[in-house]
Formats: sequence, structure tokens, C-alpha cells
Amino acid sequence: MKFVAWRDAMAKEIQALESNNTWTLSFIPEGKTPIGCKWVYKIKYCSDGSIERYKAHLVAKGYTQVEGINYHDTFAPVAKLVTVRLLLSIATIENWSLYQLDVNNAYIQGDLNEEVYMKLPPGFSCKGETRVFKLNKSIYGLKQAFRQWFSKFSTTLTRHGFKQSISDYSLFTHINDPTSIFVFVYVDDIIITGNNDAQQFSPSTLSSLSSLSALLRPHQLILSKKNSILSKYPTPISKFNKERYIYTHIVDMGIEKPSVGLSKVANSDTHGEDSPYFAGWKAYDENPYHEITNPSGVIQMGLAENQVSFDLLEKYLEENSEACSWGKGVSSFRENALFQDYHGLLSFRQAMASFMEKIRGGRAKFDPSRIVLTAGATAANELLTFILADPGDALLIPTPYYPGFDRDLRWRTGVKIVPIHCNSSNNFQITPEALEAAYNEAESMNVRVKGVLITNPSNPLGATIQRSVLGEILEFVTRKNIHLVSDEIYSGSVFSSSEFVSIAEILEEQNYKNSERVHIVYSLSKDLGLPGFRVGTIYSYNDKVVTTARRMSSFTLISSQTQHLLATMLSDEKFTDNYIKTNRARLQKRYEMIISGLKRSGIECLKGNAGLFCWMNLSPLLEEPTREGELRLWDSILGEMKLNISPGSSCHCSEPGWFRVCFANMSEHTLEVALKRIHNFVEQRDLARNYY
Repeated sequence: MKFVAWRDAMAKEIQALESNNTWTLSFIPEGKTPIGCKWVYKIKYCSDGSIERYKAHLVAKGYTQVEGINYHDTFAPVAKLVTVRLLLSIATIENWSLYQLDVNNAYIQGDLNEEVYMKLPPGFSCKGETRVFKLNKSIYGLKQAFRQWFSKFSTTLTRHGFKQSISDYSLFTHINDPTSIFVFVYVDDIIITGNNDAQQFSPSTLSSLSSLSALLRPHQLILSKKNSILSKYPTPISKFNKERYIYTHIVDMGIEKPSVGLSKVANSDTHGEDSPYFAGWKAYDENPYHEITNPSGVIQMGLAENQVSFDLLEKYLEENSEACSWGKGVSSFRENALFQDYHGLLSFRQAMASFMEKIRGGRAKFDPSRIVLTAGATAANELLTFILADPGDALLIPTPYYPGFDRDLRWRTGVKIVPIHCNSSNNFQITPEALEAAYNEAESMNVRVKGVLITNPSNPLGATIQRSVLGEILEFVTRKNIHLVSDEIYSGSVFSSSEFVSIAEILEEQNYKNSERVHIVYSLSKDLGLPGFRVGTIYSYNDKVVTTARRMSSFTLISSQTQHLLATMLSDEKFTDNYIKTNRARLQKRYEMIISGLKRSGIECLKGNAGLFCWMNLSPLLEEPTREGELRLWDSILGEMKLNISPGSSCHCSEPGWFRVCFANMSEHTLEVALKRIHNFVEQRDLARNYY
């Protein structure tokens, strides 16, 4: 850092944190992984636009924290806007003075209950330094920082006679007739008001809160008789009662106003993005591996993306450049640019139906008129959920399942997921007993089940569902009079076409009996390796579902240019035949490469025959066979091995120690680097175990 002002700001921040006993310098214990930290810089300006000071904040990378390991609860009360209005109204009517207190470095005041280790700040560590900070108090960026600050603040007030309101936990009162004091906290801003200035704002009163008084920067808020806040000005505590009212122009009252109320969807936490599945992605984004520029970075093995056959797509476009254009002449441009039919281009729907049949070896037929186009499989699954179920209803899904379903199926729809628990004793296959148990569990919670959703081939297992099991599932949903959604977006990744059985084949064998309850989701994100094109489809045997889905697809359309390009590409039988065959062979080769590499390290995987990933068993490496033990291992893999893989618990697997590992989103060289890292990690673990 060359700029002296920023260096000074960073030094002041470190000094403040050290004087607060925020951390202790120590060595990292075995089995613990320190979280990172970074500097955040901000320039504070005076009212005239001149620079007041340079501020540097040290912020922990809390998004790498793991629930149950270095944080537990994060909830803390949020002030209610109605309380603010009521308090200001009472103060105005009673002609009370209002004071606002800024809390200096509020988030670093909370005491930590968890054992949290943090790497040394950038610019303050020497090369080769292996020590870390053991945090004694919270710091900006930690998930529990706000909760710990509020806990300390509320505990201090209640210890000095204040009572916490049961209607709004952010309001504290001290009633000692005839004196009344009200303290209201919003994040790190505090409002104080009451009926006795001399009593409530004297230095002695504030100094009685000895653990907080040094943190407060008071401002007096002046109320006019018209209920307007006229001014605020900083006032030293020692001069609290010596300052006179200064009437100036109307200004903002100086506290951060509560945000405008939002919907239940906006405030819901059912998006699932607090899962380690997404936390690993953030760690990769911070430090992505690159063969040349960053060979020690994090390798992304948590993303199911198919890049093994992308060269075939590039070659096709080089040889058929007209596919990327609008067609021939200005008339074709006009035709595509003005196309708005929700059905989508007929040529594309026909090409998509033909491609789906080829993927399934011609054993199932698809009617282009029943294909509903959506912007990816995510949109297709959510749209189907909206159609099949009401908020509060449930879908049954076999575990382990794709972590994104928690977001795609629940967040905006309000629909619940009830797991169908499967286990390794039968390679996680779905059984009639597991289906019944899940259905009964939903009934015991007074939740109405509207359907079963399966992924075939399975994500994250990388295995197809057997024909007999599909028959049992179809029989179950028919008997319960519920729907069946078959997500088949990995059908083209099955190494041998004969090993994949689509639910469409089962229906055809049964002359489409009870087919009105069956719906298939497909996309080109995995099989064709085009996730950025956002092309998905719903294929339903229910006329009403097709009609409704098409109406709702107006919210999730695919551009006509994308449809035109893909219609041209998928209509080329020579290209599609070669692509499907070559892609299957390459995926199988890549699968065998990772399986054999893991086996050399003593790691077993579930036998798979499809997908862009394998289901890896690391249970022998767990310190304890629990979810917490699994997450500690995952944290070590991410922090030490620098690999982002998906822990089984994020897929709702009931058996600790399983992990999904993706292999098709990287080059063979990168995969070899990853396998070497795994081998070294396991070897070091074995040595440590033998030593102790």
C-alpha cells in the first residue's frame, strides 16, 4: 500500500482491535481451518465536500464460516418502524428531548462463544508466517457479529435496571416514578428519550453503563412543535447539559431508517443460499485456480458443467456460420425480431423433440405440441411447482438431492419439500417403504402431498433409476392420486444409451395409462453444455398443465435468436448423432479417470453410469460420524486442499461422509492436479493418525 493515508488508517484499525483484545495470536489447532479476512476502504467526507478522514475496516470473510463449527445462531432482533414512530410521537407530544448515540465499532464489542480462527490481515504478515488469530470478540463480517453485539448491549442495560419490551425487543425502558427513560436501538444507533433530562442524561447516569459509555458518540435531536427534527449536533458526554438548542434548517434525524417493508418472499430464508453448497462457490470466486496465473487457487469441483465436448459445438459453428445469424436476408431478421409466440418457434420445438428421442435411443416419442419452452430447467421446475401445488403443500424428493431444489422449488412458491430417505445399503435406490414413510411423515405434519419429484439420472449420485423402481414410483403416485415430475436433464450424459430408462418409456409400455399425472423436465444445459443459453422444457401428458405452463412461460421466454440457432444445430442429424456418441464416450473416460485416481488414494465411490460427477465416500476420514464432523472435513478440504466439493449434508444425505465431486467442468490436466491434491491430503491424514 503506497498511499500513506490508507496505511495509517489500517494501522489505526489494527491498534483499535488490539486494544479491544479482539484476538490472540496463536497456532492453528489440528482439524481447524481459519477463515480469511480483507480490508474495506471508505473515505468520510465533511458537509462541505472536503475529506474528513480515511477509514479502513478489517472484515472477516464470514461467508466461509460453517454452521455448527464456527457459528451457531445468527438471529438478532430488528427494530420495528412503528416503534420508532410511536417513540418520536410521544417525545413530541410530551416535549421531551431526543438524543441519538452512535456506537463506535459496535460489531467488535460482542464476545464470541464459538472457537473462531482467522488468518492474519493482508499487509500485516510475514512470508512463511503460520500463526493465526484466535478471535476473542466478534469482528465485522462474522455471521454472528450483530447477534453478539446486541446480546452484550441488552445484557448491560438489563443489568442496570432496564426492562426489554416483549412487543419490540429493540426497546428498553427504565420506569422509576416519576422518571421514565426509553432506550431504542437500531443496529448500532441508539435513541434515548424520557421525561427528565437532568436525570437521564447526566454524566453519572451514562457512566454507570461503564462497559458502553466509552463507545458512545452522542447527538442531540431537536424537536419543533410541528414534530419536525430541526437539527442534530455532536456533543461530548461531559457537556451533555451545557449545550443550548441550536435551531437550523431541517435535516435528517441521523439514524439509519428501517427499510421499506418487503414481501414474505424477499424476507424468506428458504432460498437455501446459506448452504455450504453455495459457500464453496464464494470461496472459489475469491481465489479461482488457474493453471498459469494462480496454480495454488481453489479448483471448482462443485459445479456440474459439461465442457468435455464444447469443441464439437465450436467446430459446428465455424462450419455453419449461418446458424448464428438471423437466417437469409432482411426478411428473416424481421421475422425473428418480431416473433412473440409463447409456443416458441415450431422448428425449434420439432428439433428439440427429435433430440430428446435420440437421447433416449428412439425408445420414447415426444409430440412437439406438448413441449413448453422455459429459460432453463430451474424455471421449468419452479413453473411446474406453481402449477401442481399451492403454498403449504409438499413435494416428496428422494435423498440425496440437488441442493438447488431448496431454492428452485420452495423459495417463491411456498411449497415444502419432504425428503424420501434413501441410504447406501441399496446404493440409495428408492423403495416403496421409503415412499410410504415420507408420505406418512407429511400427513403427520398436516401437510398435503401433491407429488413426487425424481432426478433420472440422479444428481448427485450419477446413477440411473432402474426400470422396476420407476414402475413402483408410478404405481405409488397413481395410488395416492398425486403427480410425478421426472427431471431428466442428465439423460444425455448416461455412458450407454441402453442403461437409461425414461419415464416416457414406462408410460408407452402401459399405453399411457394414468399419464395425465406425469411431467418431464429437460434442458440443454448439461447434455449439450449450454447453461448460458438458458434453454429448458416442460413436457407434460396433461393438457391443462401444458396450457397453463405455456401461459406462465411468458415470464421465462427464450429469445428467438437462440431458438433459431439451436433449431438449426439440432436439426442437423449428422451433427447430433456424432455429438451424442462422442459426448457419452468422453464423459465415461473422464469418469473412469477420476474413479481410478480416487481409488489409488484409497477412496471409494458409489458405482455410477451417468452424470458429470461422482458420489465419493470420505466417511473413513471423519473424526466423528456426524454432520458436524462432515462439515469440519469439508472445511479442511476447502481451506487446505483448495478444492470446492459439495458435502452430502447440503444434499440432505442422512449418512455423513458422502461428497459430490464434479469432473466435467475442467481440463484433464486440472483434474490431475485435483487428484494429486486429494492424494496428498489423504496421505497427510493417515500419517497424522498413525503418529497420534
